Amino acid sequence: MKLDLFVLISSVASLIGIPGQLAYSAANQFLDNLVHHRRHAGLTALALNYGVMGNFAGPFKNSGHDAEELVEFNMMRGLFSMSLPKVLTTLEKAITDNITQRMAAYMD
Repeated sequence: MKLDLFVLISSVASLIGIPGQLAYSAANQFLDNLVHHRRHAGLTALALNYGVMGNFAGPFKNSGHDAEELVEFNMMRGLFSMSLPKVLTTLEKAITDNITQRMAAYMD
């Protein structure tokens, strides 16, 4: 079946790493590699490597820390939250640009 879109939401963790999150980083790197494999095979694919989205604490949910602590931890590392409208705008732009991979994050 020919797909019009094949979009995988990945994390900046696959590009920059997060201390203590090796498995999370590796899983996201797998998503990135799958997208590159599909593109090389002539198939549609896009990987979006998002940074922090709001106070979502996905990779840390079993860490024993609450979301606010994790937001502060990320800010100390130079990773700042993206608003949902910005997340959606970057998704739309990446799809219309017909690229293979894009990182979308507020970093300092």
